[in-house]
Amino acid sequence: MTTFLMGNDYEGLGCIKITKGDYDAKTTNDSLRNRFYYSTKWPNQITTPAIEVPPYVTTPSDQWLYRPVGANKDTAEMLRSSSPAGAVYHFRGKQRWPFIRYDMPVMDVLERTNGRYQQVRMTDRPFGDEYGSAGVRGGFVGTGGLGAWHRRRELFINPDYATLDYSPQEIFARATEDRSLVVWNLPGNNTPLDGPTTTPSPTGKMAVQLNNTTARVAKPGFDVRTATPAQLAFDTSGRPLSVVATGDIALPAGVTTHDVGFVIPADCFIEMSCYDDNAAIFYPMKLTGNNDGYGVEYWTDGTTLKFNNTQRACRARFIAFAVDPLGPSSGTNSPLRVFVSGGEVVTQLLRPGAAATPRFSDIILDTRRPVIQILADGYFDVPDHTGSWGTPTETVVNYDAAGFFPYVKYMTVHGSGLEQEVRVPRVNRRYQNSLSTGGLSGDGSYCQYSGSTARFYTAKGRPRYTYYNDSTGITHRYDEKPIVGIRWFVLGIPNP
Repeated sequence: MTTFLMGNDYEGLGCIKITKGDYDAKTTNDSLRNRFYYSTKWPNQITTPAIEVPPYVTTPSDQWLYRPVGANKDTAEMLRSSSPAGAVYHFRGKQRWPFIRYDMPVMDVLERTNGRYQQVRMTDRPFGDEYGSAGVRGGFVGTGGLGAWHRRRELFINPDYATLDYSPQEIFARATEDRSLVVWNLPGNNTPLDGPTTTPSPTGKMAVQLNNTTARVAKPGFDVRTATPAQLAFDTSGRPLSVVATGDIALPAGVTTHDVGFVIPADCFIEMSCYDDNAAIFYPMKLTGNNDGYGVEYWTDGTTLKFNNTQRACRARFIAFAVDPLGPSSGTNSPLRVFVSGGEVVTQLLRPGAAATPRFSDIILDTRRPVIQILADGYFDVPDHTGSWGTPTETVVNYDAAGFFPYVKYMTVHGSGLEQEVRVPRVNRRYQNSLSTGGLSGDGSYCQYSGSTARFYTAKGRPRYTYYNDSTGITHRYDEKPIVGIRWFVLGIPNP
């Protein structure tokens, strides 16, 4: 059960709020954030991310491809560079996604094979093949390392675009694999969130604009008719990021099924991380000591989420978001939709012009679904690693997630100025001389967190790769842009 308000609250401010249970949406104090499924009064809002699914290409016949059709290298939103080994996709962020407000945003790169996400895996990687020293094992890699958002690239002197890479080893090994790029409206570097820090006077200002052509709401004290994107709680290009399902479940070997209760789109965006200690949650995953790491694939099937654990037993912490890449539907449905489902009165705000049966892409708010909140965020400089080989450097941050299901996200920051880039976190255990003792690589990182503390582990200054052959012996390769900082967020979903 939830309570829905569209109008003035206890402070006399025009807003939209959804409270859980029997809490009165009009009178519940804003400071009691775990009682809210949503509030347009939150200063910083997470909106639905942009999702790109570039087409898989094995051996392209063209060296360069520009999109949209008719564009050239200077005007294209998307560029693909090709070689016999595969393809590299380049997206110019400011042109492709003009609603993304940050120059260096948070992003994810998701892998799927035959419709199943392959994101959480620890796999043996033969770096010897990469460097010509055949047969020598270089390490074990889990998640990340698949692309970066660059401020500038020498090939195209044009700032702020993301690069989605397809490496030769993975093209030839998994020919049915897709990679999806997810771009969040959050800063991935040391840029503060742009939400207002004060509330202007609301006198004479319109806060809510909802009709057959427009659906948008301003943050407190701003006029919806003149508000900038940062002063809007939402509009049709930046819908609140709602949650379909969330959980923390045991994954024994084999297939585990989690029933959501309604049909989930096949391309629903799902975040998931695995760990093997009930008292310690990890993101993106825990560094494992050898190749008996995690091997979980996951997908949607009607009303269920399914997880196939191909390696050791562990736990999964997941969030399924009400986002898919299908895009909006077309119709004449009213923006305000009220119906009864399972004995519960449901209120939906829809994108104007949605079909009678709306898609996830059409639904702005649904009173059954909580919206992700930002509980805490920050940035810290990553120190050089000075400890022993097997012990990474630990950096601790504190916050309060009481009453919430927390989920940590972060990006690693590399370089500075025009050469800066942000990367998806990479968990990489490096070995040298076949399978001798190793540790976290110089570009690797991971996080252990709870309801109050996050511990980030790094090894800045260590080699990124190490390999061995008879002619040169042990050779180290270092990151061309060493990690300099971590931009982190604690996201929260109110507990039932």
